[in-house]
Amino acid sequence: MKVAKILQSHHLCDPTAGFMETKKMQFENNPKILGKYFKKALGILAKGAYADIITVDYEPPTPMNEDNWFGHLVFGVTGRMVNDTIINGKFVMKNKQILPVDVEKIMAKSRERAKQIWPLM
Repeated sequence: MKVAKILQSHHLCDPTAGFMETKKMQFENNPKILGKYFKKALGILAKGAYADIITVDYEPPTPMNEDNWFGHLVFGVTGRMVNDTIINGKFVMKNKQILPVDVEKIMAKSRERAKQIWPLM
């Protein structure tokens, strides 16, 4: 969302452009588009809807309320702040620990594969 906002501002040479358009794109347009391809509702918290959820550790430097939450989301929250990820009602990451996979095994295999790939680049 941050990149979308910045690109619009840059393209139009207007630092105020893109903020509300980005919000509309994310929270109105995307669920409508995806709704054409998925069987359940998206973008809402309701029984029967797809409901992937994250929790973040975010201590805002300025007050956050119903009028400015999107600005905090775009410019304050980063991926490093994500503590938990829940997909289809199940934790896949809890307290920053990825649960259903062996991370060490994947990282070791990635390093070995990288040794094979780098010489080809």
